[in-house]
Amino acid sequence: MSGDLDIPPAAPAVRVDLGKLEEAVEALKNHLRGSLLASSIWDRRTRTMLVAFHSDGRAVPLFTDIADFIDEKLAKAGLPGIDQWSMDHLKGGHIGMVVRHGPDLMQGIILDGARAQSQLGLLFSVCVPQLVASVKAARIG
Repeated sequence: MSGDLDIPPAAPAVRVDLGKLEEAVEALKNHLRGSLLASSIWDRRTRTMLVAFHSDGRAVPLFTDIADFIDEKLAKAGLPGIDQWSMDHLKGGHIGMVVRHGPDLMQGIILDGARAQSQLGLLFSVCVPQLVASVKAARIG
């Protein structure tokens, strides 16, 4: 009877150069200096954290679920989904940002809102495009 089940093969693991991902997070740290509180890049399917700066991974499943939930609700409402990034103003004056690096990788960023206010232009015009290009360059195959 087990032959009646149509079980798709497991998706392959994300293939990336971890050193290049670490360099991407390090560049973000250098640009944002003291306003970057934490960042991590993870495999969206397995929810495995690949690289991190001051992150223990507890937020990985949460931000993945939130992104999926928002996409589902936007689609049900007939609205376009989130494309590359989303940002939230969190309690305590923090800013939370999720960057989607394709369908398989996500990155969470937590900023000190007071320090980051003067750096939002830098974040949008330099940091995010550089992160996207760096993660793309870190892919293997």
